[in-house]
Amino acid sequence: MDIASDSTWYTTAATWAYQSGYMTRGDDSAFQASRSVTREEIAVVLWNYIIKNESRFKLNEPAQLQNINDSAAISLEAQEAVLNLLGTNVMGLLGDHNFGPQEVVTRADTAVIFSCYSTISYYPSSNNFDIYQNAAMTIKAESLSSSGATVVIENFLSDKEFTCGVGYALEREFEGEWFSVPRILYSTDSGMTTTLLAYNVYPQKTSEQSISWKTSYGDIEAGHYRIVKYFTVREADSIDYTTILDEFCLSAEFEIA
Repeated sequence: MDIASDSTWYTTAATWAYQSGYMTRGDDSAFQASRSVTREEIAVVLWNYIIKNESRFKLNEPAQLQNINDSAAISLEAQEAVLNLLGTNVMGLLGDHNFGPQEVVTRADTAVIFSCYSTISYYPSSNNFDIYQNAAMTIKAESLSSSGATVVIENFLSDKEFTCGVGYALEREFEGEWFSVPRILYSTDSGMTTTLLAYNVYPQKTSEQSISWKTSYGDIEAGHYRIVKYFTVREADSIDYTTILDEFCLSAEFEIA
């Protein structure tokens, strides 16, 4: 592939991405480094990475073309990536049930997509998240509504603290299995742009986090749901945030009448 006529600052990375099978050539068989990336293209790049590297990725049922109003605009070679990432909530619809496959991906869009991927990719292959015995997460009953809730996180350890972000997954139970609730929109006030914020749950303490899913999921309908959050375990009061002693996921189930 003709990546560049001579060595540039991106040559090594572009060569690696192409040879690894994550990115393809442009229509003219060149890398087209200065061209913007579209939503369907970033979906293909990320999906290529997932299927080659991520054995722990939690897959749900792919989205269906008939549920996307502009599905005819999605390139045939991008359909698998788009439908799987929509189904697993790494990417969302833009509104009016359109995916916008040819819309340009901004830096903000990219940050949201990869933060969602990072959160979901930590799921174990099992549906049982609550095997960690040193913590618990519940829903504060009086806070629960169709648009949000407050989760209560408990740390039973005496010498370790838990760290989590504001990111979460919302799932709904159907015939004994759990499936991701489809996102309807990613927006700047959805909370997903702040997933890099860290919250600590100190030894033998309780922490509360208010979660509003209205802008991402809308007002959810009646059904049995759960919130899933990812945690890491660190030494209490340690300034070394690179050392992770353990990691786990917790879920908190709730019913919307």
